[in-house]
Amino acid sequence: MAQQDRKTGDDHTGRGLPRAQPAHVRGLGLVLILSLGLNLLLIGVLGGAWLRDWQRAGPRTAQAVGQPDRKIITLGLRPYWRAMSPADRAALASAVRAQRKQLRAGLSGPRILMRDFVRAIRADPLDKALLESVFARQSALVAARVEAGQKALAARIEAMTPAARKAFARRLIEARKTPRRARPGRPPSGE
Repeated sequence: MAQQDRKTGDDHTGRGLPRAQPAHVRGLGLVLILSLGLNLLLIGVLGGAWLRDWQRAGPRTAQAVGQPDRKIITLGLRPYWRAMSPADRAALASAVRAQRKQLRAGLSGPRILMRDFVRAIRADPLDKALLESVFARQSALVAARVEAGQKALAARIEAMTPAARKAFARRLIEARKTPRRARPGRPPSGE
């Protein structure tokens, strides 16, 4: 057996201490770490720019391709929206935005309804009176939203000329005849 050096612990067989790595191997590791860091930085910058632009575009992008924003859908106006001219769509969207405060007043309603719904179904026995109350309040909330949408739509239709109303009616009829998948802005089925 080989004797060990007391200071270094080396038994002179080459197995005692780790061998020093050549300088080019250490340099390669450093280059790989720097490359990874730069790649992550680039991904972060590009991703941030994309998210910023996406957030700015928001509903305007959907409207530009003929899709209604969420407020139009929530108010039950989607089929009418699709049949409107771009100018009428913009006017309707503006009217809906003007009603925003009135519509937001009802936003806490769904949270309260959900809380009461959960409380009713957790009760043992089932709190049928509370459940029926939740359903009645939910119906009233939906009806109020639909009524606000109908008022905005009626105001827009009143502002149209007779020729614009006839064109609107024609587009509504055509939209009903066209299968949903074949409408503009939708890919054909199977894609």
